[in-house]
Amino acid sequence: MRFTRYPQRLAARLQGYEGPCLATEVGRGGIFLATDQHAAHHTAMKFEIKLPELGRALRFDGEVLYSKETRGNHHRGLGLRFLDISAEDEASLIEYLSWLESSR
Repeated sequence: MRFTRYPQRLAARLQGYEGPCLATEVGRGGIFLATDQHAAHHTAMKFEIKLPELGRALRFDGEVLYSKETRGNHHRGLGLRFLDISAEDEASLIEYLSWLESSR
């Protein structure tokens, strides 16, 4: 399950950016964030994604691994790797991914 990506649409927030953000893929190691925000590769940023099925939000530091001009119906986005995530948030992420896996 570590490298599986799940095509979920989750509300997301990028610290310091007011534009719309949407996590369109989520996995154990990171997320794809559909956004018009530009960021250089290897930039560290703070993020939040909402997990409505668990009734909570995950907060984490991420690193920009890549950027895309086109991604599905979205024109731009950032591929992010989790850098710093609390044990509690990581446990919630694993619980959420297990829920997604059982819903397939």
